[in-house]
Amino acid sequence: MTRIVAYRFKVVLFGATSSPYLLNQTMQYHLDSQSSRLASTLKTSFYIDNFQRCYVDPRDILCERPLIQALMLKANMPLAIWTTNAPLNSNFTEIGIHDYLSLEWDTVNDTLNVKLPPELEISHSHINTKRKVMSLISSFYDPIGLIFPLTILGKLFIQKLWMTDKGWDTPIDPEQVQELTDIIKRYKGLEQIKVPRNVHDGSQPAMHIFADASNLTFGLAVYIVTQEGNSRLLTAKARVSPKCMLEIDESLTFPKLELTALLLGCRLAKHLSELCPGIYASVTVWFDASTTLQWVHNSKSNSLYVLNRVEEIINIKLTCNLNLRHIPANSNPVDLASRGVTVRHIIENKFWLQGPPWLSPYITELEQGDPDALMTPDLPDPPSEDPLNDDSSDDVAPLPRPDFVSSRGQQMIKPVPSRKCC
Repeated sequence: MTRIVAYRFKVVLFGATSSPYLLNQTMQYHLDSQSSRLASTLKTSFYIDNFQRCYVDPRDILCERPLIQALMLKANMPLAIWTTNAPLNSNFTEIGIHDYLSLEWDTVNDTLNVKLPPELEISHSHINTKRKVMSLISSFYDPIGLIFPLTILGKLFIQKLWMTDKGWDTPIDPEQVQELTDIIKRYKGLEQIKVPRNVHDGSQPAMHIFADASNLTFGLAVYIVTQEGNSRLLTAKARVSPKCMLEIDESLTFPKLELTALLLGCRLAKHLSELCPGIYASVTVWFDASTTLQWVHNSKSNSLYVLNRVEEIINIKLTCNLNLRHIPANSNPVDLASRGVTVRHIIENKFWLQGPPWLSPYITELEQGDPDALMTPDLPDPPSEDPLNDDSSDDVAPLPRPDFVSSRGQQMIKPVPSRKCC
């Protein structure tokens, strides 16, 4: 009888489903065992195997780097490939374009952009089965949600494809191939979308969250507006609704979906406020459902579904001092997901990357208004014209590029642990 020999990994396997969790717990355990202020700070500075942190003074980078290296070396996790947008010349990689959480980070201009999957750079004619479609759509890694009006189209296509009950390797119909081809064409020039990493200049900005829902998707978009009136996209989230929600549950009406979107927006506002306490001068959640507004305002409904969500929205509103505001649907940038935008439109039109043009003038008026009011009567209504029809391509004055700080902040370093520690 052949003797069975057992082999055991002596390091965490890189690439397994459980690897990110095991790596994170290992680092958290190591940092918890270190009784230093630096170790406590590093607990919130890692994303998988990437370390990132923002500094006010670039000289602090040079002072802390050997301390961070020594701290992580105690766990046999040496940090390598240090990158920064600060003007430093001390064993950092050369300035230019670097990989950053599967995005491209231009350290010269301090911008981020989503990379085009290699499959699309060569050819997509071979993508004709469910397995290959899933692989292609999943290759668009956009953790911040910079291009979700584009990526959501692929997710909706997967949902539609899933309803056909085709096998993983069964060729899809010619109509579906053509639909996929049309979606892929929208990704042309994706690498040209450049988003500033630094969204504010260090002063207390205002945070504006837009929420929207349909029977297909839930969407959120967060904009940071500085005291000078400059607006930039911070992050965006999108979720595909369960197929035919309105048809499966007759009691689940469209206003209830809008209420769910508003709740998700309030939860995101709470998360960002707790992540950076004291940073934002005001936090406002915008939505375009008047029925939802009345539910939250009156707190009266015969539906338990509505009452539970209204209760949580009100609790978040009171604890985080949120402002809830109503806008027309065509002034909601999240609505772009259902309109079929292209890369060219996102680049040339400021609506997605900078928010509605009327957003900045609202800051002063909102801060002077009653924070407990759901709607302030004396505020002028946002313009009703469709911003998508605005063909203006005039550039907005760019944000001043300060020398240092953060929340995607100012001077930033990014060391990456070597693969052998994963």
